[in-house]
Amino acid sequence: MRGTHLLGFLLVLPPLAALGHDLYVAYGGEEGIDINKPFKFSELGWLWKEYSVETLESVRSSFDPATWTAYIVPVLKTEAVIATAVPAAIFFAIMLAMKIVRSGKFAMLAASKGNKGGFAHEPDKKAAPLKYRRK
Repeated sequence: MRGTHLLGFLLVLPPLAALGHDLYVAYGGEEGIDINKPFKFSELGWLWKEYSVETLESVRSSFDPATWTAYIVPVLKTEAVIATAVPAAIFFAIMLAMKIVRSGKFAMLAASKGNKGGFAHEPDKKAAPLKYRRK
C-alpha cells in the first residue's frame, strides 16, 4: 500500500508546482500585486518554450508536421495545471473505484483487518489453541 501512497503523492506534485509557478508569475513580480488584472494559468507549450527552447525544437523536428499540428499542439495549448492534474485525477479515480469494490490490495487489507464482510480469504472460525505435549 505504501507504493500507491507514494505514487499518489508524486502525481500531485506537478500540478502543485505548476500552480505555484503561475502564482509566482502573477503575484511575485517586481511590480507588486495588481488585483485588477485577471489571474491567468500558464500554457504547457509556453512553459516549455520559455524554459527549454532547445528540447522543444528537437522534439518538434522529430515529429511529422501534420502529426505535430494535429496531436501535440492541442496538448501544448492546455493549461499546465490541468495537463499535469489529469494523470493524478485518473489515478485517484482508479483508487476510489478499487476501494469501493474492494478489489486487489484493498481486498487483502480488508481481510487482514478481520473484516467479516465476505472478502476474507479464510473461514471465520478460530483455530483451537496449540498444546505442546512433551514425551
